[in-house]
Amino acid sequence: MEKHCGYYSVIQYCPDRALMEVAGIGVLLFCPELKFVGVRTTQTNRRIEKIFGGSIGDDNFLQSYKESLDHHFKKKFPQGVSFEEMQIYLRSFVNDICFTDIRTTLCVTPEQDLDLLFVRLFGVEDIKYKPKPYRPRKELLRKLHSQKSDILDKIAVPRSVKIPEYAHIIEPTMVFMNEVANMVVPKTINPKLKGRGRREQDHPAVGK
Repeated sequence: MEKHCGYYSVIQYCPDRALMEVAGIGVLLFCPELKFVGVRTTQTNRRIEKIFGGSIGDDNFLQSYKESLDHHFKKKFPQGVSFEEMQIYLRSFVNDICFTDIRTTLCVTPEQDLDLLFVRLFGVEDIKYKPKPYRPRKELLRKLHSQKSDILDKIAVPRSVKIPEYAHIIEPTMVFMNEVANMVVPKTINPKLKGRGRREQDHPAVGK
């Protein structure tokens, strides 16, 4: 199979840029010739806790941010990216996430190459990792909403929804898209009403 020149950068957690103490949390791989960009991140925060102490296992912001990175880079560079463009872009990150200098690697089948690169760097801890479509965690959405962010207040809202047919009121977290409120996670309603011999299936998206 034909081999192509690929590039990768290790993704690091760095809470203090002055000290530059870091913990690896994932890897970014891109191949301009194949127009490929992909990210794999650790599913746990054990490395961070080992280096910095304490426990951030419940840090919904960090966990959700890690899970969003693959979606973020694919959306940012849907048609691929050159070495120079990526180099400039990685320098723009100014939060607790930073990237190492870009290094070269061979690419044949980039998705598999990314998995192998991730295992080589981080071991078999996350060998069963499978990328999933990014969806905000319910806990994160509730936490963001509780802070009354001007933007997020319009995006994520826990709200009561009446379902008269089944005499139920549920309180799912909603995400507003195109002026319609949609449930983040579909709810299954199992009414115990006399005279009903059927069960409600997953409720569809709820209109405003």
